[in-house]
Amino acid sequence: MNNTFRYLNGYAMQYGLFLGVWYILVSAAYVSSFAMPILSSFCFFLFLSIPFLIALLTARFRSLVEGDFSFNKGFSFAFLTSLYACVWQALAVFIYLAYIDNGFVFDSFQASLERPEVKEELERSGIMPQIMEITNGGGIESLVDGLRMITPATYTAVIIYFNFIIAPVLSAFVALTLKRRKREVR
Repeated sequence: MNNTFRYLNGYAMQYGLFLGVWYILVSAAYVSSFAMPILSSFCFFLFLSIPFLIALLTARFRSLVEGDFSFNKGFSFAFLTSLYACVWQALAVFIYLAYIDNGFVFDSFQASLERPEVKEELERSGIMPQIMEITNGGGIESLVDGLRMITPATYTAVIIYFNFIIAPVLSAFVALTLKRRKREVR
């Protein structure tokens, strides 16, 4: 059992690095989409491909395992791979926000919210009055200033918390889809 877990964990670490690079690409596309709105579609595609990528990596691992590939093995592998990927993403986001960004994300976010078509949509959908209420009449600038006050460590923690909520659900679906029993010869 211990050797099986080491084997599973070793591959989860390797595949987690690959998936972590994918998560970092998603994050970079998200940040860039504030300045170049056309990238939001690309970011959306990258984000939606994550469950399929986890399933693909788990299927590759399953092909290396002889015999049964139980729900537990599938779930453990998919969850650990997601966990390791999340650690890489969280590390990259922390380094970016703490040492590289210099306010670019928040300036770009504010500029995108202040575009006339976005302001019009915020008013039409009823979100702008909510922003005004939350910020005590400060508006978009006050909202973005509040986001700037959040530390990089908090954004990193949010990424990790989100992963701990979503990864078990994704891992369960992947494990159910990819489980395999040894065929009995009759």
